[in-house]
Order: sequence, then C-alpha cells, then structure tokens
Amino acid sequence: MKKNVLINCLLLLLFGCAPSPVLKNQSPVYNTHSGKKLDADTTSYVIGFPDAFARRRFTATFERFLAEYPFDKIKHKTPGNFFRLSVLPIIPKVQAQEAPKAEPEKKEKFVDTLIQRQTADSQVLQQVAPNATAVIYAPRGMDDATCRRLSGGITPLCDEAPPLCPNGCLLHLVAATPQQVSLQIGPQISGKSGAPVSSLDIVDSWTTFVKQHPAQGRACFKNVAGIEGFLQGREAVIGGFKIVDEKNIVVALRQPDTEAPVRLRLAQIVSPALGLGFYGISSPKGEETVLTANQHTPCPKALLNKCIIKSGPDNNPFVAFSLNKYDILALCGAADIDYARRTLAAVADLIPFGSDRYFISCALEPPDLRQNLMGRLSGNDIYAIAKISGKRIGLVESDSVSAADSILHKGAPAAASVMFKQPCTIIYRAEDAISKRIAEKIVADFARQGLACSVKPLAENAYENSLVNRDYTLAVGWVSEDVLASPALRLFVASMWFNDLGDEPQRIAAGYELPLFSANQYLLCKKRVGFYKDAFEGIYIKK
Repeated sequence: MKKNVLINCLLLLLFGCAPSPVLKNQSPVYNTHSGKKLDADTTSYVIGFPDAFARRRFTATFERFLAEYPFDKIKHKTPGNFFRLSVLPIIPKVQAQEAPKAEPEKKEKFVDTLIQRQTADSQVLQQVAPNATAVIYAPRGMDDATCRRLSGGITPLCDEAPPLCPNGCLLHLVAATPQQVSLQIGPQISGKSGAPVSSLDIVDSWTTFVKQHPAQGRACFKNVAGIEGFLQGREAVIGGFKIVDEKNIVVALRQPDTEAPVRLRLAQIVSPALGLGFYGISSPKGEETVLTANQHTPCPKALLNKCIIKSGPDNNPFVAFSLNKYDILALCGAADIDYARRTLAAVADLIPFGSDRYFISCALEPPDLRQNLMGRLSGNDIYAIAKISGKRIGLVESDSVSAADSILHKGAPAAASVMFKQPCTIIYRAEDAISKRIAEKIVADFARQGLACSVKPLAENAYENSLVNRDYTLAVGWVSEDVLASPALRLFVASMWFNDLGDEPQRIAAGYELPLFSANQYLLCKKRVGFYKDAFEGIYIKK
C-alpha cells in the first residue's frame, strides 16, 4: 500500500515539473496583401504589406525570380514584357509600451525596371543557325516597311566629302543651286555583283523606279527636267538626269527648287535593284519575293542565307503560322493582335514595329464642292470602325492637334443633289485591309446621305497612276510615322497626295485632307527567331 502511494506521489511530481512541449517553428499567417494596378504605357503594380517582415520576404522571393527568369528571350521595348514594381516602405506600428524607433527603415524598391537583353555579341553569334531561311508573311509585300528595310540599309544622301562619307552612304552632295544639284557616288559602294556602282546604274534605277512607281517617283524627283514628259509618255528618258562621269551625276531642274536636295534624302531613291542592302531581290514572283544575302553590301553582313516574303490575301495566317509555314507574321488588326497576345505567348514573341498614319485625300478643285464633300465625313466615326490598335490623330505630320474635325469646314449636305452630278470615285490600295474598311465606311455614309459613289480597289501601280492623273474624287492613303520627324517625308506626302500644298492645317481647312488615325504594326515571331542587337535587319534563326 505504501509502495503504491509513493509511486503515485512521484508521478504527480514529474507531471507537475515537466517543461512545456516544444513546437516547431511555423510561418506567420499574413493578411492578404493590398494591391493597386496603374495602367499607362508601362503597367505598374503598387503592392502594400502588413509589416516590414512581409515586405522583405516578398523582396527576397522576387530577387530570386529575377535571377532565374530567362530575360534574354524578352525583346527590348515590347509592351507587356516589362513592368514597374514599387515595394513601398512600411511605417512601423507604434506599440503602446514601446517608443517609436528613431532609426529609419531601409527603403527597398524596383522602379521603372526595363528588362533588356544583355547578351554579348559573340554569344549571340554562336546561336545563329548557318544557311538558314526565314519566311515572313506581310500582306502588303515588298511595299511594307517590314520588307523594305531588309533590302535597304543604305543612306541615300550625305553632306560629307568622300573621305569622310561612311561606307553606307550612296551619294554625297557636291553642290546645290536652285537650278541643279551635283552628286557624287560614295566610296566603296558595290552592287550585288561586287562591281562598283556607277552613275549609269543609279540613273537607270531611278528611271525604272519612276516607271514602276509614278506617284512616288514624281514626289522624289519633283521639278526635275523632263519628268512630266516621261510620266505622260512623251519622252523615253528623263532629261534632267545628267551623267558627268562614272562617279558624278547632275540633276537639272525645270524650275528653281531649293528643296530638291531634301527630296533626294528619301529612302525610295535607293532602288532594291542596285543590290546595296542586307539582302538582294533574287526572284520576285507575284505574291512571293525571295531575298538572298548580299555578300558585297557595305552594311554588316546578313545573318540569314535567304528570306522569303509572302504577301497577298490569307484567310487565316495563324493556321499557317502554327504549322510552321511562317516564321513571322506582320499584324495590324486589333483582333489579330489580341488573339496573338492571349493564345500564342508560349510559342512566339509579339514585337512592336512602328505605325502608319492614315488619311483621306480629296482631288476636287472647286472649293465649295470639296469642302461640302469632306464635311460629310467624320474622322472619329471612321476610327471607330477601323478595328486597329492605334489612336485618333488630328494631323498627319504632327501630334499637336487632337482632332481635325474642328478644323475641317462643314459643308451643306442638303445641297448634294444639286452640287454633285457625277458619282464620287473612291480609290484605295487593294492589298491593305485597313484602307478597305475606310473606303467601305465612306460608301455607307454617302449612301445614307443620298450621294452616289463608286469604289476602286487598285494595285500599287494603278493606284499611283490615278494619283498622278488625279482621276479620282477621294483617295485613302497612309504614311510611316517617320513623317513626324522627316522634312523629306513631309514634302513627299504633299507632292504625292496634295498637289504640293505643304501647309497641312491649310490643306485640312480647304478640304483637301482629313487625317484619320495611327495604326500600330506588330511582328509575331516564332521563338526560334532572333534579332541581332534588337534590330530587324539583324534577323536570324537560332540553332
């Protein structure tokens, strides 16, 4: 009995003195982080945390993510592939029994972080697959900037003398007067055959260019003696192009023009037929153009052996893209761009590639008819149906005006049956889907107002002939966004579409022009496609 009592006492003593059980360390449970999304050119996320420990824990996790993520696959300046993250400082809570800390907490944040490729040139070149071919689908074909840059790359005109002129400059300016411009071929300029380019080669290429692209040729060589007779078929050559010797050319003008040297800075005067760019055209076949690497260009050497440009209609280019028939798609429709972003991020990159600025040109000469007709159109309504990724513009040559509808004089639609006796003729480039939607909208608006009109979808050469002959009422046109900074391109637009009227606000007020919108272009590229130094001309296929 005593033994049992003694044992029970010992057990009670042991249980009463036992230490508290040891618990494993557990991660504290935090409240849901508060977040705020700010939409601008760069999407920003501002994230708040309940205390400093949570903030430091998130920062460490994010830094590990930065160290592991393959940033070399993200293209520089691609919307959606970089973001801004601000980790806000936390104001420590003041406990009733503690005095506030005087020492400020260390501030840690990521602001305006642009993730760029930092791969060294030698590492990039090791990734290049030799003798590779890339296939690009561009609806407008070689006219599209997507392709022209591949066969270009040469500066048309420089002001330096030959010893200082870079190898990539076709011509340099020797002298210029209001009556003529003297030019000399730059040093070390070789054509696709490897032979030096001569004055005869350049003049022949200019003549061919004017024949194939009459409106562009007239705009580039405005006031050159003999060009009007050549365009009208009265002369077999352009007499203003005078060959002095193998390296020197004089451009004679039929009337004084101090802006002639400015026009000669346009990229169009460097014909792909000269074979001076990264690639030369080896076999144009309608809706397919084959470009082969130019071994004699003064530009850096191309990293592809061949580039094939597919153009023309394709009901569903995404199917061909998914079947690896295309390496790159040129996109401008809002629905196509949205589809690519939502469904193809795992297999392709979406890269911004500039924008075009669309407008309507009116060829009517009587001011009251012209203003009445253009006053019937609304740039805002046309923009609403354009189905593009872009914005409404007030001027083609500037972003300083928000809306052109306030400039354009509104005519009196009620007088249409009296004023317009002939149907209006609307022309547009047949291969451009955006121009087609604009033309269809104009027809619908005029039909509701009881105004008859006909629509002519034209190929490039026929479209330019109509511009030269001014045998249209309204023409849908576009120009590269480079017009915002290029005096030469502004002269080009005035000559090609607006009968040399260079003051754009005056053109709008007089009813010659209605600016519409800018349309952003994108390139959808397979993951195997790379761009050396982030330049489109440096396109290559990865091993």
